[in-house]
Amino acid sequence: ESPRIMKGISTSPVELVLATCEPSLLHIAPVLSDLGILKLEHLRAMARMSEETRDRELKGIALLRGVTVMEWAILLDKLQTL
Repeated sequence: ESPRIMKGISTSPVELVLATCEPSLLHIAPVLSDLGILKLEHLRAMARMSEETRDRELKGIALLRGVTVMEWAILLDKLQTL
């Protein structure tokens, strides 16, 4: 499925990346936003972080906020392509 872009609805670069995941991770955008991941540069920074830093600073909170381990793995896989 391709992401739907609706007229009048602004879609952030982060949402566009999440929508291209298979399956789509668009529904976790609010959690990432709460973590301060608001721009494509933030996703790229996540990809560059050591696993230790990423897990310590982001993963635990994301999982507590409802992101599943599988969704986190799909996101990390996608970050490698940015």
